[in-house]
Amino acid sequence: MTTTATTDRSPRGGRRRDLGAALLLVVVAACSSAPAATTTTALSVTTRPPVPSETSPEAPPDAPNLLRRAVAALQDGYRFTATVVVDGQVAASTDGRWQRGSSLLTVESGAATVDYLITPEGQWARTTGGEWSQVEEASPVGDPVTPIAEPLSAELLAWDGTTARILARYPAERLGRSGDPIDVTLMVVDGVLTELSYTFEADGAQVEATTTFTPDPNGPAITSPSAP
Repeated sequence: MTTTATTDRSPRGGRRRDLGAALLLVVVAACSSAPAATTTTALSVTTRPPVPSETSPEAPPDAPNLLRRAVAALQDGYRFTATVVVDGQVAASTDGRWQRGSSLLTVESGAATVDYLITPEGQWARTTGGEWSQVEEASPVGDPVTPIAEPLSAELLAWDGTTARILARYPAERLGRSGDPIDVTLMVVDGVLTELSYTFEADGAQVEATTTFTPDPNGPAITSPSAP
């Protein structure tokens, strides 16, 4: 991916870039190549009776089950694009690909563009076009889908027979935050999760986080730099 970035030298621009970089972990839903810790939580289901379209007589689906199936539909591989907008300005963006436990992505924040590669064998980073260097610290990469499979509650807002809009609530920690649970809007099209978005405040700024998904089960294998 070719990226062009301009440097904002104003104090507010610097603050926005710093906040955007700090929130990259939030964009990808507290990403980790390891699955989220398992907890036992009572699932609250709210049903708001969406009216089926005249062309679709089938009953509205159960929101939690629909969400689980939509997440499972991406389990063989997908591409994703994540964006953090702070006070109306794009602060950071990520283009990535996840496949069976490994991910490869490019993160842009301000004037910096960095590639990340994470596999079960380890994780690496490089300036785009440079050489890979293994890193030990956590990278803002991973699987942004698995952590959202089990919300605290899920509500079906709209359904037309093929497209569903779901409002789900998650513990703030699941999304890399602290404090009260966060409401996330999710779009499911033809049984596949296609988008998630949510807003919150951080350091007095209004933050919008959006991630879109496209199935990609047949993409090239993602391997470590040392693999043959």
